[in-house]
Amino acid sequence: MRRLIGVLLAGLLVGAVCAAPASADAGYTMQTTAHYVVDATARRINVTVTVDFKNTTPDAGGRLSVFDRIELPVQEGASQPGAADSEGQLPVAISVRDGITVASVGPRTRVRFGQESRFTLTFVLADAAATDLHVRPEVVQFAAWGFGTASDVTIDLPPTLVVQTSGDPLATDAGPVRIRLTSGPIPDPTTWLVRLTATGQITFTTVSRRVSLASATVDLQVRTWTTDQAWGDRVMAIASQVLPRLETEAGQPYPRVGPLVLVESVPISDAPEAEATSSAIQVAYSASDFTVIHQLAHVWADPQLAAERWLREGLASHLAERVASGLAIELPYDPAARTKALATDAFPLEQWGTAAAPTASDAYGYAASWSLLDRIAAVVGEANLRLAFERAAAGVSAYDPVASSGGGSGATRVPVDTRRLLDQLSELSGTDLGDLFAGQVFGPDAVVELHQRAIARLAYRSLLAQAGEWGAPQAIRDALTAWAFDEAIPRLSDAQAWLTQRDQFVKALGGIGLAPPERLRDRYESDGGGPGAQAELDAERAVVDALVATEQRVAAPRGVLAEIGLFASDDGPRMLAAARANFTAGDLRTASDLIAAVEHRLDGAVVDGLVRIGAAALGLLVAIVLLVVRARRGRRTHYTGAQ
Repeated sequence: MRRLIGVLLAGLLVGAVCAAPASADAGYTMQTTAHYVVDATARRINVTVTVDFKNTTPDAGGRLSVFDRIELPVQEGASQPGAADSEGQLPVAISVRDGITVASVGPRTRVRFGQESRFTLTFVLADAAATDLHVRPEVVQFAAWGFGTASDVTIDLPPTLVVQTSGDPLATDAGPVRIRLTSGPIPDPTTWLVRLTATGQITFTTVSRRVSLASATVDLQVRTWTTDQAWGDRVMAIASQVLPRLETEAGQPYPRVGPLVLVESVPISDAPEAEATSSAIQVAYSASDFTVIHQLAHVWADPQLAAERWLREGLASHLAERVASGLAIELPYDPAARTKALATDAFPLEQWGTAAAPTASDAYGYAASWSLLDRIAAVVGEANLRLAFERAAAGVSAYDPVASSGGGSGATRVPVDTRRLLDQLSELSGTDLGDLFAGQVFGPDAVVELHQRAIARLAYRSLLAQAGEWGAPQAIRDALTAWAFDEAIPRLSDAQAWLTQRDQFVKALGGIGLAPPERLRDRYESDGGGPGAQAELDAERAVVDALVATEQRVAAPRGVLAEIGLFASDDGPRMLAAARANFTAGDLRTASDLIAAVEHRLDGAVVDGLVRIGAAALGLLVAIVLLVVRARRGRRTHYTGAQ
């Protein structure tokens, strides 16, 4: 604000000089004494400026150097101007030119070179005559400055007020009748500015209302100054109307427990309202309707949702904008235009609120974060913006499936930060916003990190295409979520190499009518292309190779003895069918045991054949012997003793 006022004052002084019908080199001196008298009860500040003006521009080129008006830049909202010299009243008017409020005084006579004009200018600064001008028993806020080419300033206030100032120093003399602040000589008034805030005794009245939302019923309480019931009525009406709309726009249930309290307060600086971080939300007595909505939006855009200030403020302003637009409530400014106008104050938004951020950076931070959230929403869509914060709040990684709603890869839920939000938005929308974030959010140190991220995400896309419905392993998703790209990139490479082997293996399985067991996918998801997944793939290939070899051996022609050994036995095909079933079910040990059992049968088939032939021969011999024995016994039955 100091810089802005200085520019305005300097520009106006030049304009006043050039208004004289003299040469372009016209000049003057203007010694002033400014006296601000605060009358909080009457809600006004009476300003008196004594002026000693001297024309220092010589006549030149046959033209006279004269001033027929003398102009001073006064505060916005100044009214009731008056001017007088030692002889009586002078003509005076207040107007606004190029955004500057000007008091123009007509001197008694035109002021020629070397001549002086001494007069007194008076005007009034009334309560609420300008956005930042407030004079009432509870609070006084205004900007004070000196006038002319040299000045001194005095401010008188009631002794009941507690005074704080920001800007240039003032000496304080606090007495029982008044508080007097004095500047001393001001050599260059264009560089001198004071912002004064004074507060008096404040008592409160509380009004309550229950507001129904989709997810909860809110006990809304508004604490307003006893002397400012109109503020309480206005804020209660706004809050009751916008809370349900904010819940819809945020896409999240009401997050608080207990009453929601809005407290009328006095802002201490020029910065916009601070975010609401507790159950009591401080709202300035001078807050616009939009600011009230912005503060209520912080019920959702709070530190539990977003870790960084730019995210909280940008989201709160974006939500407030959408609600305000639906209610035809005027926005305080165009955030994109204001961001552009404050470009010289730009800094990486992720530094806002940290020691790395420049001083006096809030104006840019509020405008730029709001503008950026608007741009993000325009690119990804409101639904994806809401879903990004919803997933992050639920602890779901950007690299977890979109259908996930909670219990993601991170067991501990932490507020979303810039990097997690960028990934969420990129995954949900299919549009990588890395360049957009690099331009406004990240500092120059993030260039290498963003380059690594681009490489990792390209490899990740390739992995997903190759993996199909198997997706990405958990370890890779965790590394990408943590922006641990030095870990993620090698893992991605290993996983892709492993998937190439998987694809060859699955193709081979299809050729023999088998499907891979579920445990192969499980091992991939837990280990990616690491040693565990490789060991699993090697083990399954070994079982399948053994199965194929054994099935081929069973189907191959065999010798007579082997055929005799296996004659009338279906154990081999049955056991191999069981081995197939066990392999598909993931029981590799049982499948291997069955295959080994069949191999054992095949290995012993010739011996079994010999045994069978021997057994058959022995059986035949036994049968012959029995027949012979029986035959002999039959002949003995005809023998008698008499013979």
